[in-house]
Amino acid sequence: MRESKSKEESPGREIARLKRRVAELESALIELKLRSEALQKNEEKLHTLITCLDDAVFVVGLDGVFNRFYKHPARDDLFLPVRDLLGKHFQDVLPPDTADFF
Repeated sequence: MRESKSKEESPGREIARLKRRVAELESALIELKLRSEALQKNEEKLHTLITCLDDAVFVVGLDGVFNRFYKHPARDDLFLPVRDLLGKHFQDVLPPDTADFF
């Protein structure tokens, strides 16, 4: 019986281990909240910057596909409607000489 008891963790040690784990998780949660707040502030700055621009801004993924599009509300001079751009590869919608540039 002593042999099996030595293999088991004593209640005091288990509580100490659990307290350390709780402290680790609390620390990770604080770090996550700080990063989330920083990300939100950066997104707000980026949104402010984009909405102040007169030019159109296209967001293209690493795969070359248009994911998002931003333009000044007063601008209506796009070469294609937005619905014809989103979800498509830039080589499929841009003129060949422009697409080759990228």
